[in-house]
Amino acid sequence: DVFSLDVKNTMTAGEPVEYIGPDILYLEDATFELLDETLTPAPRADHGKTSYIKTGLPIKPGYIIRKRLSAC
Repeated sequence: DVFSLDVKNTMTAGEPVEYIGPDILYLEDATFELLDETLTPAPRADHGKTSYIKTGLPIKPGYIIRKRLSAC
């Protein structure tokens, strides 16, 4: 599925992220693909630019995406 992004910070392709939603604590994803405004694969998504994320995971509109927290 492809979802539009409201990017607050830079996202980089290949950098693991977590999806957080009202029905899940978190769902980790390192296999997503970032897309630009023409739905062409992009290496990054930046604040203020139209971007999309494509994933095969069962996420839903409205989920929050954040950079994966590293273990201490």
